[in-house]
Amino acid sequence: TVSFVASRHGAAVAVTAADDRVARWLTGLRSAWLTNALQVVAFPASWLASKILAWCIVVPLLVFKRVRHLVVYVVALAVVAQLTLLLSVVLKRPRPFGVVIDGSWNGYALPSTQVAVLAAGLVSALYVLVPEGRWRQAGKWAATATVALVGLARVALGLDAPTDVLLGAVIGVTIPLLAYRWFTPNEV
Repeated sequence: TVSFVASRHGAAVAVTAADDRVARWLTGLRSAWLTNALQVVAFPASWLASKILAWCIVVPLLVFKRVRHLVVYVVALAVVAQLTLLLSVVLKRPRPFGVVIDGSWNGYALPSTQVAVLAAGLVSALYVLVPEGRWRQAGKWAATATVALVGLARVALGLDAPTDVLLGAVIGVTIPLLAYRWFTPNEV
């Protein structure tokens, strides 16, 4: 991120060129059936899926009266969304060059807000709905695989570049993880 803020030359250009090569290569592999499959795989990062996931977290927290977890969830999700939007406006990185974008998008690309919100939602679901132990550990692997597949699909659809997805995932995992560990430790 520092590379993109400090300069529109040097490292930022090199990373963008590498990202664009990867995006062009992946989008070059698309066919009609593969594009349809990629759109299905990328669906969890859509705004509709994000809203469904949010309600699947909020409703149980309300039912079980876990107000502290609910407040941390809402604040963490808001921080993730606002931080990614702020960074995208500051960095002003465009979508991948030279590829056909097959899906809906708006705004700048870095970081991927949709991937960040998906990652934040999955981490939140694990920390507020799944007890500590084997199930949560298995859930972390499932969430990692989901974010990775969705990110790959978004790159193959030309919606994001690899760096956009990676930074979005890092932000989406880090903020809720720290929030839950600091404000809702397992003892609570």
